[in-house]
This record gives sequence, C-alpha cells and structure tokens, in this order.
Amino acid sequence: MEHFYLHFLHGLAGHPHWAEAVVFLASLLESVAFIGTFIPGSTTLFLAGALVGAGALGLWPTLAWAVAGAVLGDGASFWIGRRYKTQITALGPFRRHPDMLEQGQSFFARHGGKSVLLARFVGPVRAVVPVVAGMLDMPPGRFYLINVLSALAWAPAHMLPGLVFGASLQLAGAVTFRLAIILLLFATVLWAGVQLVRLAVAHGVPRLSAWGDRLLAWARRADSRANRFALRLLDANQPAAGALLLMSLLLLAGGWVFLGVLQDVLAHDPLVSVDSTVYRFLRTLHTPWGGQAMVAIATLGSLPTLLAVVLAVAAWLAWRRHWRTLGYWLATAAFSQPLILIIGSAVARHPPPAAGSALFSFPSAHVTSSAVVFGFLAFLLARSTGERARDGWRAVITGAATALVLLVALADLYLGRNWLSDAIGGIALGVAWVAVVSLVYAYHRVAALRVREVASLTAAVLLVSVGLQWHIGQAGAPPPYPAASPVTSIGARQWREAGWRQLPTHRSDLEGDRQEAFGMQWAGPLERIDQHLQAHGWRAAAPLSASRLLLLLAPHTPVMQLPVLPKLNDGTPPALQLIHAGDTPDTRLVLRLWPTRYRVSESASAPAQPLWLGSVAHESVSHTLRLVNIVRIDRQASPAGRSLAALLDAPAPPTTGMPLLLESTPAHKPAQNK
Repeated sequence: MEHFYLHFLHGLAGHPHWAEAVVFLASLLESVAFIGTFIPGSTTLFLAGALVGAGALGLWPTLAWAVAGAVLGDGASFWIGRRYKTQITALGPFRRHPDMLEQGQSFFARHGGKSVLLARFVGPVRAVVPVVAGMLDMPPGRFYLINVLSALAWAPAHMLPGLVFGASLQLAGAVTFRLAIILLLFATVLWAGVQLVRLAVAHGVPRLSAWGDRLLAWARRADSRANRFALRLLDANQPAAGALLLMSLLLLAGGWVFLGVLQDVLAHDPLVSVDSTVYRFLRTLHTPWGGQAMVAIATLGSLPTLLAVVLAVAAWLAWRRHWRTLGYWLATAAFSQPLILIIGSAVARHPPPAAGSALFSFPSAHVTSSAVVFGFLAFLLARSTGERARDGWRAVITGAATALVLLVALADLYLGRNWLSDAIGGIALGVAWVAVVSLVYAYHRVAALRVREVASLTAAVLLVSVGLQWHIGQAGAPPPYPAASPVTSIGARQWREAGWRQLPTHRSDLEGDRQEAFGMQWAGPLERIDQHLQAHGWRAAAPLSASRLLLLLAPHTPVMQLPVLPKLNDGTPPALQLIHAGDTPDTRLVLRLWPTRYRVSESASAPAQPLWLGSVAHESVSHTLRLVNIVRIDRQASPAGRSLAALLDAPAPPTTGMPLLLESTPAHKPAQNK
C-alpha cells in the first residue's frame, strides 16, 4: 500500500505538467455553463492539494493553473450569455432543464453582482450564474474583476484541505500505515453506527408513527379488550403515545440479539470462532501509540467516568427539582450493575488473555454500563426536545450516544479486554434494559429537561474525567504485546568478524516492507550512548505530543523544534531519538536507535551489553503556503561520512561499511573494528 502510494507520487513528480493540465481542465470545465454541474472540479482541486502536501506537485504552479482555468471557464459562460441572451433558452441543455436557468436567475436577482463571487461556492448554480450575468448585460469590466477575485479565493479554499490531508498522509506514512488502518476501521464502524441511528430516527420514527395511526384507527372501530388496550397505548392524548411503541420494538430487538448471542456463547457456535479471529486480527494492529490512544478512549466507559456522569446529572436534576426523573435516573444506573453481575457470574465466560484478572467477560461490564448510562440519558434528552427541532435534535443526541458506546466497545476490543460477542451482547443488554425502564417512565407526565444544559454538563464531565484519569495514570496500561524473541549473546570479536551479518540490514515496517538501510550497530547501555552522542553535539528530540504536532502549523518554527516522527522497526519504536543541526537552517540530522535481541560482551567475565541498530536521516523542512511545515527525508546520511562517523570518531571498517561501536566501561571511548 505504501509502496503503491509512493510510486504514484514519484510518477506524478516526474510528469507534473500532466497533473497541472488535469487541474486546469477540471477548473475550466467546472465553470462552463451546464457542463460544470457534472465535472468534479472541487474534488480534483482537493486531490491536487493532497499531491502538493505530499510533495508531488509545486504549490504555486498548481494554484496558477487552477485560477486560470476557473477564470477562463466563467469567462466563456459569460460570453455565451452575452452572445445569445434570451435565445439561450432554446439551446439543448437549457431547453431540457429550464429549472437550472431559473435557479441562476433567482440567485442573481437576490445577490446582484456579488452573485458571481458567491456562486463559486454554491454547487447547483456555480456554472449558471455567469451565463445569467451575460444575459442581463452585466458590465464586462465589473464581471471580470469579480471573476478573477472569486477564482483567487476559490482555488486556495478547495486546495487547502487537500494540502493538509496530503501532509497528514506524509505524517502517517512516516510513522506507519497501520495507524491509518486503525483510524479507518474505527471511522467506518462509527460512521455506520451513527448513520444507522440517524436513518432510524429520520425514517423509522415517522414510519412507526404512521403504523401507530393505522393501529389507532383500528382500535377505535370496536370496543373489545384488545381495542381498549391499543387505544390506551396509542392515543395521542396519553403520555405514553409513540414512545411506548418505539421502546417496545427496541426491547424486542435488544432482547432478541442478546439471547441469540448468549445462545451462541453457551453452545460454542461459530460466533465464538469469529471472536478469536477478530481478537487475533486486532492484536496484529497493535502499536504503542494506538494502545495509548485506546486506553484514553476506553476511559469513557470506566467506572469513575460513568459514576461522575451519573452523579453530575443527578445533581442537576435535584437542583431543577425533577424528582421523578431523578429517581428513574438513579434506579436505571444502580440496578443495571447487579443484573450485569448476575448474568456474568452465571455464564462465567473466561475473558481474553489480555484482560488480566477480570472475573468474567460476558456481557462486557464496560460496554453494558456505557450503553445503559448514555442510552437512558439520550432517551431523556430526546424526549425533551421541542416539537419544531425534534427530529434534528433527536438525530444529534442519539448519534452522540451511539458514538460514545461504540468508541468504548471498539477500544476494549482493541485492548483485548473483551471478545466481540461480549461487546455485542453488552450493547444489546444495555439497549434492552434502557427500553424496559423507558417503557415505565414514558407513562408519566414529566417536565421537559433543558437539553443544552444537560448536554453541556455531560460533555464537560466527560472531558474532565478522562483528562484527570489520564493525567494521574488511573487509565491503566495497554495490554502486553507478544513476547520478544529470546536474547542471543555473542562475543565482541565474533560480532566484529561475522556476527554483525546476522542482524537485518534495513528497517522493516509493520507490513514487512524493507525501508531505509541501517547505518550502524552499537553495543552498550543506552544512557551511556546518549551521553556520548550529546557530547558530540547531538541533543534529545522532544517527545511527540499534541502540542508538538501543532508546531507543524506554526509558520516560522525552526526545524530543530519540529517534532521527530517515530518510525517502527518490526513493530518496535526507536529507543533513542536524537537530532543534530544540519548544514543549513532548514535541515537537520535525525539519529534513531532500535533494540535487537542480541547482546555483546568483550570477554567471558565482562557483562553483556545490549546491541542497537541505528540510522541517521537528513531531513529538510518546506514551509508550504507559509501555513504548514512539511518535514521530508532528503536522504539517508552516510554512516561513513562527516554526518556521523566524524562526529563519533569511529571510521567505518571496509568489511562492514558501517561503524561497529562497543561501549565497554564508562572510562573507555567506544571501541571500533580495526
């Protein structure tokens, strides 16, 4: 995947004129009357911006071609309108689609001359307004002035998001493509879950309402016990109208899914095999940074976080004197815990190996509790929305609750705390429990809650709780990674003569592809190596953090202050990263050392020292549009040249082509092959 991407960029870099021609044609055709409606010019500019951000195209030539195409395209449309005037309605496209011209005329009538500028950013009329301007005899000088200004605003506005995206791809590619897989997986699941809920709210609720009206009409036709029950259930004057039907369906759906998963778990049906497959797959996606991020996300469903949300909302309900709602809120959260414990103890399913000392795994306590707390809170808020904004607010509220529960479930799956069936069963049980409580609650007439106050309070509590747990270290550590290979000890002479050949010559990313070559092998305590290098002008790279990453957006940040991107070797991050000033202000050297499974000893009595593989890269920074700093690797610094060997006073032996350095004692300088 990474190789294909790099080859694609190199191919475009070798033929930039073709790419610039495509940008020009797309910008031109998108602005031509009628044709522009079907040309994805904005998408083309986004992709062009991504290529600029990745370094495959130049910024200013690409912008110039995009602006030129946009100006000529609108100019051609203006000339067509000025040439044919009212006769244009007889031309083929406008004769078959008169509504397009009517929309353009209406837009021009509302906004006048500035509509030429505004139409650039309004899809349906962007290619029609210049035609209308020509038809209505807008002065050419005024039109072309606005035309050029609008093109100068339109091209950067559409290229800038792509430029940032391309730079982020460069960042992701420099670290690892596996992080991109994790992000894509999470984004897909979250998008699917939220969209499913949104569609259910937008289409399912109106359809349920229509079915309820039909059932209500049937109930009014006779005076039987069933008819009276249906009438009491569905009468719009009853406080339980509509909500009871929806909650009943959710109860049936949640209960059916939970019992189905429970049956599969008890009978060891194929779902159990899927559990193992998903567990192993997610373990292959582990990275140290992914683990830290998932630990933070998982705290959304931790006991301290959920308890903080429950107590904060309870305090607000008491303050606003919503006593009945307060009772239901506390009962929903409190009684769900014995239910989870009873079911978990009865099933007594063993958790995954990475779950540690958990008593049981089915249903997932984290996921079930999150579904109960966030689900019932979403029900209370959705029920309190106003009639005019109800559907929109319902979609936002239920979508946010769904995203929170899915995030907790996905994080626990990634960390190996639950099986897939544990998460599915936990969500289903939580939904069913919320539906049961909501069915009873919906019978009561209660005052509406202040949705924005409760939503803001919940968001603040989540941010503070997760931040505090992360800061004080209560979030827990990521699960242990697969055990490393056994350590191999070799003598210093054996290592210098032939043992160095047993180590890999190139860095291997998580996909198994060979990357840059290693420039040295160094044996010794990491602290002593660090001291030795810093004595020769190197300095420690700042730890990668969110604030450091934001420096990539600071226009005049010196290259020595920009973050150093950690690169993985066989899934392992570098143990040491140092930087050294380059020959120019915008360049630097970056040294990385990775651990190996080898140890080297000078003699039988001397302690064995860990052996490290190292590389030195020459990096330069370009200030694209003076908004984004893009750090690129120009080349791998030669280990035998001035960039490394002279600084270390360790010439590379001809037999190896790289320095073989050995830290023996603090009093000795690094020994090298003679």
